[in-house]
Amino acid sequence: MTDYLCLKWGALKEVQSSSERVRSALERYYAGGVSMSAMLQKNSLEQKLALCYLIDAIDGDIIDAWAMKPMTKHEAKRYVMEAK
Repeated sequence: MTDYLCLKWGALKEVQSSSERVRSALERYYAGGVSMSAMLQKNSLEQKLALCYLIDAIDGDIIDAWAMKPMTKHEAKRYVMEAK
């Protein structure tokens, strides 16, 4: 299984990983409440920080779901933190 993380609208679109660190970050993210749609998701500061933790924890590709192109961890964290 290949680990990956997809981001869209500055929010989590999809993730695949069996890592305990990733699972922990997902629990933190989901604790803030999530929409069924990345477009409708309005992340709180705590959720944005949890996504940054998730980005650091993922041991695989991070993908911009709009362009279907890889992102660096730095680019992904900036994208999440700057999303409205």
